Amino acid sequence: MEFSYCVSVVLLSFAIFGGYCFIKDLWLWHKELKIKEHYAFSIVVLVKDIEEDIEEMIRHLMLEIEIAEMNCDVIIYDDYSQDLTFSIAKRLEREYASLMVIQYNEQNSSFQAMSNAAKGDFIQFLDTIHCINPKEFCEIVTWIFKPHTKQFIL
Repeated sequence: MEFSYCVSVVLLSFAIFGGYCFIKDLWLWHKELKIKEHYAFSIVVLVKDIEEDIEEMIRHLMLEIEIAEMNCDVIIYDDYSQDLTFSIAKRLEREYASLMVIQYNEQNSSFQAMSNAAKGDFIQFLDTIHCINPKEFCEIVTWIFKPHTKQFIL
């Protein structure tokens, strides 16, 4: 079977590009620090009166954690919501083993109490406005531990 010159060039280009992508991915995999396998992460999310969005937010966060294959627990800290936010989060707590829901009261009203509930080596505090997906969080922590990082981190 003979191919025309143009078809041969296109097929050869695809083969070279495929080889390049394979080698690049292999190099990045080899170079990447596998921090997510060695450390546990905790994500503390501060919520208040967001019953319309809480279920979607939690499901999305848990899906991102599952996709990233991270050892991560999530703590939802409800700041005494006046709507159904706490009830919805409690219902979702029964679905996800790595999810914990805490409601504000006098005993657990500080960041120290929220930190004590977190089981991870690294803790990320979020609210409903500022979001970062778990993969980005893992990349930030990986960057911190790279040997070239000798500066302080804010």
